[in-house]
Amino acid sequence: MQKNGIFRNDKEQRERFLLLPAAENILKENNFIHERRLISKKIKWQGRVKVELRNVEYWIFTSRHKGKRIRLVIRQFEGGKKHFLTIYKSRSKEKSPQ
Repeated sequence: MQKNGIFRNDKEQRERFLLLPAAENILKENNFIHERRLISKKIKWQGRVKVELRNVEYWIFTSRHKGKRIRLVIRQFEGGKKHFLTIYKSRSKEKSPQ
């Protein structure tokens, strides 16, 4: 598992794999944010580097699990198939009821 070409450490990988069983429940809650972005992608073509702009859509599902906010991200490039991108614990803790 990499982020920006750098491998994640073993602890972080393990934490993310342990969150995967919760993914189905997160998706069922249907609590998400939808974003559209225009990103640039470098493509090598005939010995030259060409920059292409691509439309990307993200669905960010959020849920609470053991006092932490969990986020699951689905991505889709220009009307193609949607695919799982990542799952992670957000750094902000849930406030305890007072």
